Amino acid sequence: MSGVLRLKATDMGKLVHYIPFLLDWLKQNDEYAGELFLGSALDIDDDEVHATLAKLLESNNKNGNLNSNQLKEICQGHPLAVWARCVHTLFTSASPKIIPEATSDQLLARSKSLHPGEDPQKVVDILKTDLDRLPRTSFEALGKLCVLIRDTCEDPDLTALAMGSTIFVGHRAPDAARKLSGLVFQLMINNAEAVFSGVSAEPIAVSPPDMPFDISSFLENRTERRTRTLKEFLEWREPGSADVADKLLEYFDFVEVAQGLQLKYSALPNEWTSEIAEMKKQGVKGLKWFDNAKTYPPNRLSLLPRIFRKPNERKSKKLATVDRIINEIVATEAFYFDTMKDMADIYVKEIQMLCDGKKGPENMRELGMTSSQVAEVFGSRLENVLDVSTHLLNQLNLVSIVTSAPTTSIGRAGIIANIFAEHASELKVYAPYISSHMAAIKTLKACLTKVERAEKLKASSSAKKLLGGGQPRESQNSFINVWYRLSQTSPYLKGQTIESVLIQPVQRVPRYKLLIETLMKDCAEDHPAYALLQSALNAVKKAATQINSAVKQHMKLENLFGQDTMLNPNSSKAKVDEDGNFLAIVNSYIG
Repeated sequence: MSGVLRLKATDMGKLVHYIPFLLDWLKQNDEYAGELFLGSALDIDDDEVHATLAKLLESNNKNGNLNSNQLKEICQGHPLAVWARCVHTLFTSASPKIIPEATSDQLLARSKSLHPGEDPQKVVDILKTDLDRLPRTSFEALGKLCVLIRDTCEDPDLTALAMGSTIFVGHRAPDAARKLSGLVFQLMINNAEAVFSGVSAEPIAVSPPDMPFDISSFLENRTERRTRTLKEFLEWREPGSADVADKLLEYFDFVEVAQGLQLKYSALPNEWTSEIAEMKKQGVKGLKWFDNAKTYPPNRLSLLPRIFRKPNERKSKKLATVDRIINEIVATEAFYFDTMKDMADIYVKEIQMLCDGKKGPENMRELGMTSSQVAEVFGSRLENVLDVSTHLLNQLNLVSIVTSAPTTSIGRAGIIANIFAEHASELKVYAPYISSHMAAIKTLKACLTKVERAEKLKASSSAKKLLGGGQPRESQNSFINVWYRLSQTSPYLKGQTIESVLIQPVQRVPRYKLLIETLMKDCAEDHPAYALLQSALNAVKKAATQINSAVKQHMKLENLFGQDTMLNPNSSKAKVDEDGNFLAIVNSYIG
């Protein structure tokens, strides 16, 4: 029967509610029907199984739910062994699965302490907890199968051990999981009356349920499982970004999200890999990229490449103007974040160690900056703006992991608008940074002058040593030489100066305003996203006004108390309230 069209797993799912009738048909026509599963049914080839199921599906599609007489007519046209193999195929291959993976996993996890002679009440208490959550048709099909094997097999335990792994975990599962699933199936069969109370052992004489196979419970479980594993993956790979998982799966197709994860993180959640492999096996299109996909266990995080933060654009795709602007928003934020992150992690940490004397007193003297000066130039202000960018970039994953149109009517532009509207209140942390920027640069230049002066003296001293036969020692650990050396190791810092990096947070908020305004120009006023963009723009403008007000306050305080006081992160005069207002100004108004 070569050339038979194979049924898709989803088509098989439309036939699951006929399983109870098929099992009753087997039992009525063969008192040893259970023996078929490990006997003559194994000789039936896949082509015959799919051809038989295809005939049943065709009749179902043509006539709707089939009644008992219609089913009997179809069943009489094929040997009992064929129907036994069809039932087993539906249990193992239908989609949604009769026993969802999440239910199977929970069932096996709860059953680890059970053994073949276990107290029946304990078995019932453990098994029913998860089985009662199955859709009614799945519960009924599994119950009927257990009753059939119990009543018509010479050795029900042997059949259970052989079939359990294929029904619950599949052939590729580890041996321990397969053995446990066989034991669980054995206990279900031996305690079928109590476990499946409400499932009649009598043959059904009426048509299958009028309603089609209820997949709502399974779909809910599948969505919960996908979301849970995605949150775990994102928190592992990019801490702080797990809260976008729900919306990612709400706005975009599962396969699109998976491909986006692979492009960005060079990895997939382990459970997703198994699910997509099964989808590919079933002939689902658009999975060619999956051939090179990888999963990484969390304990091998060091082997992962750096996160690719830019939007995952398709090279052959011609982007609309709105999409190009959105991608620019994400790309510029990603570059800004990576630049400031490398500044903090690669450079600032190194000079802090040097000025604290952790690399020797000589290197500490050569640095040319004191601990207080390092705090004045960098300090917590740099960490604060980096935290804000981290949060924003995590939220922008909603439009960067998948760049196609989302299912929501507001589109990518609306998603961007909502992100900025929610994020705008956090921009107030830029106020202390911007207020202190000019003074910080002034301190930086003073330190540079100090280093240059020291280098000239050292050069003069080295010349004298050469004349006297000594060896000159060139300083390698002044803060500027450390920058030249370490900045070469970062693709984001290379070619930049310390000043060119420190100015970037000053430019950031005006950049947000400009990008949102540009996006609005290319968004039709009647588009659902337009009003959201207007709200986002207003929120960013309000934040910019607050920042400007704080900068003016800072200048006033600097004139009163001096630059050193306002640059000192521990000074009470430099503290701000939750709205970004300097407390010294607020208190002066209060009196």
